[in-house]
Amino acid sequence: MIMELIMKVKHLSGTALNRWCEVCGKTATSGYNRPHSQHRTKRTIKPNLQKKEGILLCTRCIRTLKGKTSLF
Repeated sequence: MIMELIMKVKHLSGTALNRWCEVCGKTATSGYNRPHSQHRTKRTIKPNLQKKEGILLCTRCIRTLKGKTSLF
């Protein structure tokens, strides 16, 4: 099942380089920087994305797939 998913994602990955994990769909979220004075400013929290085998993956998916497949 995982190999089918990877092959499907590899086929779709050539279309556009978006900033989201192609396996789990993790994207950037918004939050606040909160220093000791409790002043808040908006910030964007981005996932740690790496390109492996031509697929854009978050590091959590890389760690998960590393034990289940021999690709990584």
